[in-house]
Formats: sequence, structure tokens, C-alpha cells
Amino acid sequence: MVQVSLFGVGTSECVDPFDGLARPSLLKDYEKRYRVALARVLPADAVRRLQAASTPPGVTLSANPFLTEFVEDRQNDRVPAARPLPASSIDILDASRDDVYWFHPYHTKVPPSAIRTLIEHYTQPGDLVLDPFCGSGMTGVAARQTGRHAVLIDLSPIASFIAGVNVTRHDAAKAIDLLNAALTRAEERWGWLYESEERGQRSTVDYFVWSDVFTCPDCDSEFPFFPSGVIHHGNKVETRKTFPCPNCTSELTVRRIQRVMHDGRKAKQLVWVRSSVGRHRHNRPASVFDTELAQRASELSPEHWYPTDRIDPQGYSAQLAQLGDKGITDVSRFLSERNLVIFADLWHAVTSEAHASTRQLAMATLTSIFTTVSERQGYFGGGGGMSGNFYMPIVRMEKNPFEVLRRKLSRLAAAEEAKRDWAGSAIVSVQSATDLSAIPDSAIDFVYTDPPFGANIIYSEMNLALESWIGVRTDPSLEAVIDPSKQEGADRYEGLLREGFQEIFRVLKTDARAAVEFHNASADVWNVIQRVIAATGLVVERILLLDKGTTTILGDIRPGAAKHDLVILCRKGTSAPDDGDAHPIEVDEVWRLVAERRREMGDGDARARQPEMLFDFVVAQCLLRGALVPLSANEFYDELKRRFPTGG
Repeated sequence: MVQVSLFGVGTSECVDPFDGLARPSLLKDYEKRYRVALARVLPADAVRRLQAASTPPGVTLSANPFLTEFVEDRQNDRVPAARPLPASSIDILDASRDDVYWFHPYHTKVPPSAIRTLIEHYTQPGDLVLDPFCGSGMTGVAARQTGRHAVLIDLSPIASFIAGVNVTRHDAAKAIDLLNAALTRAEERWGWLYESEERGQRSTVDYFVWSDVFTCPDCDSEFPFFPSGVIHHGNKVETRKTFPCPNCTSELTVRRIQRVMHDGRKAKQLVWVRSSVGRHRHNRPASVFDTELAQRASELSPEHWYPTDRIDPQGYSAQLAQLGDKGITDVSRFLSERNLVIFADLWHAVTSEAHASTRQLAMATLTSIFTTVSERQGYFGGGGGMSGNFYMPIVRMEKNPFEVLRRKLSRLAAAEEAKRDWAGSAIVSVQSATDLSAIPDSAIDFVYTDPPFGANIIYSEMNLALESWIGVRTDPSLEAVIDPSKQEGADRYEGLLREGFQEIFRVLKTDARAAVEFHNASADVWNVIQRVIAATGLVVERILLLDKGTTTILGDIRPGAAKHDLVILCRKGTSAPDDGDAHPIEVDEVWRLVAERRREMGDGDARARQPEMLFDFVVAQCLLRGALVPLSANEFYDELKRRFPTGG
């Protein structure tokens, strides 16, 4: 497995090929130059993996050797527009989705419409926009939609891979042809794995439902959690708070029962099936035919390569999801036995494609359905699994990957159609934000970035499964996160963020803006970002609210979780950075501000008076005053209830 690192390579005269639709002869030249550059510093197997997952010059899953060339050819001498946003405008950024946004899931994504609003306000067509924590590349999407050029940086190869696909135009028809051919071959070989019988007729299974098996602490009997522990609504389940043991009728809860393990794997039972005969849908308990088929499937082995990278059970994300207790010891176990066989077959077919752009789009399409067809797909309604964590549902769906992939092709086509009239260009580089030395000083016209929010998501862990499939892994040594499992605390996190923001300051033009999206329920983490911005020399001008319109499941159930992100709008000035110690705002002042805010909003604006919105308001006031946040979200909510018990 490759861990990427920074390297340099000379560049020659650039003929702008930073588009997947550039002529093949031109791209071949860049592919050769990239391979030569890799071969100077990496062994042959690492070169092969990086080359297979990259589309140079625009996207490389290492430090991009064409980055300096890209920036120097596009930087301009225009002076940034020194105009603040009108006081009454864009308090809440528009967060509507588009077809590119919906194509590929990622743990955290910002709708490009919100970013586009700020890019259009502060830049002109042809300007350079930077995102050094780019994730899935929505800043690049917004830049290209508006005719700007985007520089996208991320430490994660899979994030950069997705970003590269999102910001590059491809020939959708070629990728769809490739995927349809792979589907046809795989279904001819493995279609029987998703067949059943309905009243003597052969049917196609849409999904199987599996339940983990547990023991009762009072009678030691084994039973599947479904149906005893759930309310079944016909197409999803709702977990019961308490339920009787099906053997001894003792009152049980999820915390009282114990998981059954067989040969290092959690025991499971096939309990429900949804199948189709033509237009007719059948929802029913699993039959003998289904259970015998499942047994045959469990004895299969993939005919093609698949990753077996080990999962550290002591990792922060693995501990939260109790993966060790569930026998999830390597990445192959995220897929059921039959879906591993099918996915490996499809993956082999698309990665054998010679044309880089077509191969990348097809690979991205497969990675986009991975969670949906994995063991993380709960039988709770909705789809795609839970974002940002390794939650493994007790009752889950084993979805038909052939049908999931077919449905995905329409989104692929829609995403590529949305790119038809794009202008500008984009480059993606896998590297740390702490070293942007390939970008000259004062070359960037605008920055929009969404850095890691403390310990919310450990990206190197959460990206492990997909990075194992593409064969290129994140180097976690420069990952700016708080990771209690590795004793990587706030000081290290703050130090790495500070280095990254110093680079942002260096590459920005004077009077240009940087928009920093951030949120956390912890006052300590908020104060990290406040100190980092002040020490860098950026001047906070405005705080905007980004309301994405939806929340994550964890955000809904975790006490004190942040519901909205704030966008800290900063300007690069000429004054020296503030290295002094900021002081917390007085607690009495916090509550004076809250009371005043509630009076201003009145009873007619119930949303603005919600506890989460009031906490956002307090944080914004602290950032604007250069003061530390004195209360974490939970502390704020508890005191808010005490001071305003009736909500008046």
C-alpha cells in the first residue's frame, strides 16, 4: 500500500490539458511525465497503483508535479475587490444541491451553491480559487461553474480522487458503456446470487434483510434481533426500547443482550426478502430457497483481487462502532460474502480500462455505491448508510449491487451533463496543507475551505475501506485531527492547523478573502480555530451561517452536537498577526447578548431563538470580538434552560 509524499519534477511548456476531454495524445504525454517523476522516488508497484488511480496533469494521487505550472499560467495581477458583503445580505448562505453534488457521497460536503455565492462576490472569471482541505471538491465545482480556476489540496487520496472526478468533465457515454459491459458480464456469472422464487416463478431479489443474533442473559437462548427487538413497518424497522425474550419473556433491551460470534464473525440470520417479478413487488420472510442460496453464497471466494487491509480495533472510529467486538477485522468484511464476489468482479472490469478518464469515472461510480451495498446499510429507511462513522446496524439490508449500479448510471449522466458549459479549469494534489510551496506567494484570489472539525471525523480511518480499493492510503502523520485513541490532542491539532493557515495567508493576495467553514460543540475546539486565525494575521470581517437543510443522524442524536456550520469570512490585511493571548468573553456578557438577541428576534422568529442558533450567535460574537468561547454547547443549552425555563 502506498503512502504518498511530496516530490518535485521539472515542467515543460504547458498546453492547457486540465480537462478529461482533452485529446488523448496530449494526455499521454502528461501520463508519461508523471510516471517518470514517480519512478524517481517510488518502487514499481507504487508507481503502478498511483498511475492507475490518477489522471495527470489535472488529478494525481500524490503531490501534483504540475501544480506550479498550473498556477503560474493562470495567476493574474488583478487587485482583489475590497468590498465587504452588505450588512443585510447572505446571513444564511444558499445551500441548494445540484447533480454534481449528488453524484458521490462523502462524509462532509458543502453544497457548491453556497460557495459560489462568495466566489462570485469576491472574484472575477479567470481568478484562482484555493481549497487546501478540499474533501470531495465542491469548492472546485463552484469555481468551474463560475469560470474560475481551482486549486484543490487534500491529504486523503480517496477525497482527492472523488474531487478530481467531480471537477473534471468526462465522456459520460464511454463510462456508461464500460459499466454496462461490466454489469452484463458480472450478472451473467453471478446473477443467480440475487434470484428467488415467488409462487413457482423466478424472481429478482431487490434486497435481503439480515439480523444479528443475540443471547438472552436470563435463559441463554439465542434469537435474531428481528422481529423481537423491532417494530417492522413492512419496508423498514424501528428499534424497540424494551422487548420480551422470545423464549422466556424476560424484559430485554439492546444493552442487556449479548452478541453471538461464530468463528470470529458475528452470527447473523436471513430474516426478510424483497423481490420482484416484473412490476410486482413481494415483501416476505426468508424462504428455504433463500436460506439455501445464502449458504451457497457464504462458501464463495472472489475470482478477482480484493483488499484485505487490516482494521485497527483500537482506532478511534473502530472503537466507536465496536468493530472489534463484531469481528470486522479487515476491510473486506464491510461487504457480505456475495457482494464481495460481485464488487470484486465489477472492480476488475473497470480498472482494466486503458483510457484514464473513462476508467476514473467508472471507478468513482463503483466507490459511490460501496456503502449502499455494504454491511453498513441499515434497514431503517433511506439509503447510503450513516455518514462519518463505521456504524454497523443490527438489522441491515444486503442490496442487489446490479440494481444499485444501474440506478446510479442516471446520476452519472446527470452530473456530466451539468458540467457541459463549465469554464475555467482545476487541478488536484494529494499533500498536506502545511506545505503549499508549489504555489507562489500572493497568487490566490480567494480561499474557501472546510478544515477538519477536531475529533468529529478521523478521515484516515473513515477513508480506509475505499482507499484500500484504489490502492493508495492517507499518510496520517500530518492529519489535523484530535484523536484520543492515539493521544493526539488539541496542541498537535492546533499546530498543524496553524501551519496550514500560515500557508493560506502566504499564497493569498493582500486584501483577498478566505472563507473558513467550521463548527464544533466544544468551546476548546472553537478556541483553537480562533487562535489559529488570529496568529496567522487574517482579520475576521463577518460570520455567515451555512444551513445545509439536513443534519446527520449522529448530529440528531448526539447531545450537544452542532447542527449548522459557521463560515468565518476573513481578509488578508497588512498588519502583524496577533500572537497575544485572547481572553474569554465574560459569562454575564454572553447572557446579556443572548437576552438581547431573543428580544430582537421576537416570537415571530422561532427558528432564530432555537438553542442551537443561539449558540451559533454567541460563537459568532466571540469570533468577531477576538474573544475565546467560554461555554461548550451542552453547558450553554443547560444554562439556557435554567435562565429561560418557559422559553420566554
